[in-house]
Amino acid sequence: MFCRPEHPLHSKRSVSLAKTLDFPWVASRIPLRLATQVLPAALGSAGAYDPVTGDFVPAIEIDVPMQIAQFLENSNALAVGTLSTFEQELLAGAVIPLPLHDPALYTRYGFIHLKERSLPPAVKANMQEVRTLEIEIRQKEHQLAKNYLN
Repeated sequence: MFCRPEHPLHSKRSVSLAKTLDFPWVASRIPLRLATQVLPAALGSAGAYDPVTGDFVPAIEIDVPMQIAQFLENSNALAVGTLSTFEQELLAGAVIPLPLHDPALYTRYGFIHLKERSLPPAVKANMQEVRTLEIEIRQKEHQLAKNYLN
């Protein structure tokens, strides 16, 4: 989670997930299967559950991550994202990570294909590219965590 440097939660040594619910969240939707692993039933100002899908819908729903920092600039909103999403804003001092010590949202993915069917070379190449990018992103996140989460 990220906020502007002057945010009321910035001065806290440790911030609980429950405390962040007092503020509006800026993010894209979080699917039901992920949201229910971490988020409580009562979401406060953070957002609401979609009555049809069960997805968590943040108070400020946004699908273009490049615009999230603009919402933080002059508000007490909190943004959900990765360190690399906010790398430029972190470097500029425009946003800071919150010292959140509750469980984080983690996603998992997989490749689905028909059993006992060979994969075309292009699909194998795409799968390898995704795995390579994942390693690069993980390394970048690790380095940013060392720089900003200590």
